[in-house]
Amino acid sequence: DILIYSKTNLAPDSDIKCRLDPYLPQSTQQFRSEYLPNHFFSSYTEKEYDIDLIKEKKCTLFSGIGNPKGFEHTVKSLGGLISSHLDFKDHQDYGEQTQKKLTEFIAAHPADYIICTEKDWVKLEKYRHQLPEFYPLNMKLSVEPEFSSWMKKWIADVTGVDEPIEQKSGYGSTNIVKKG
Repeated sequence: DILIYSKTNLAPDSDIKCRLDPYLPQSTQQFRSEYLPNHFFSSYTEKEYDIDLIKEKKCTLFSGIGNPKGFEHTVKSLGGLISSHLDFKDHQDYGEQTQKKLTEFIAAHPADYIICTEKDWVKLEKYRHQLPEFYPLNMKLSVEPEFSSWMKKWIADVTGVDEPIEQKSGYGSTNIVKKG
């Protein structure tokens, strides 16, 4: 059995770990993962910008996610000065009314940068030129290094391949291929 605690840098995992431990088989492998800022990009051009873009800059945020405080924490950790945050409900539909509310909010809260999550960008991409320019934050998942070693060993045990293996990923699948 394996358990990966996700986004441990955005919320303390010690409480959940303590609550789960009594129910897990003793052999359960447990790993931590972090959700880390990767880069910003322009909603108009999709040009990528370093995460230092917002350092000491006034930022207006908007998001429709389950943990908006985690998003705020990430922006603050990058040195962004949050002046306002329009927090929509999780899985917000960005229809005409919501776009109007967003445009009015942005106009009423001027900032150096308007920042949103990539999850929100996906829903707004088709309307990007109808809105003021904003900068979605691209994130990456990082699992502790021991996970990779454990996974390689587990795959070798399951497949019977003792040699190092290489993974070739395609859309929706991963193929394990013997090296050589």
